Amino acid sequence: MSSFAERFVQMREKRGWTQDDLAEMLGVSRVSISKYETAGKNGATPKYPLLVKAADLFNVTTDYLLGRTESPLRDENTVDGLSEEEQLMYKRFISETENLFRSKGVTEEKLRHVMSYMRYTFLNDLEEEKKGRNSK
Repeated sequence: MSSFAERFVQMREKRGWTQDDLAEMLGVSRVSISKYETAGKNGATPKYPLLVKAADLFNVTTDYLLGRTESPLRDENTVDGLSEEEQLMYKRFISETENLFRSKGVTEEKLRHVMSYMRYTFLNDLEEEKKGRNSK
C-alpha cells in the first residue's frame, strides 16, 4: 500500500495544485505541506482535524490518505465515530443543505466545494461541542 506522503502528493498533483495552493486551502505553511509530502523519519502526518480537512478537500477517506485502504471512495452520508443520533443529524443536515443549494441553481463544482466545507464545519462543530461537554 502507498504511504501517507505518497497519497498526499498524488492527490495534490492530480488537482494541479502547488504546495502553496494546498497550504493556503488548509491554512498551514508551505513548509508543513513539504513535511507531509516527505516520507521517512523527517516526514510528518497532520493532526486529526487537518487530516480530516485534507480528506474532505480531496474528497477521499482519511483511511485512504493514511494508506490503510486502496479505495478512495467514501459514503458521503456516513461518518465513523458518530453515535446513531449524530449520524441521523449529520445525514439530515447534509441532505437539507444540498437540496437548498441545488434549488438555488448552484453549479455542481460549486456545490461540491460548498458541501465539502459544510461537512467539515458540521463535524468540526460537533467535535468542539463534545470537547465542551467532556471538560465540564
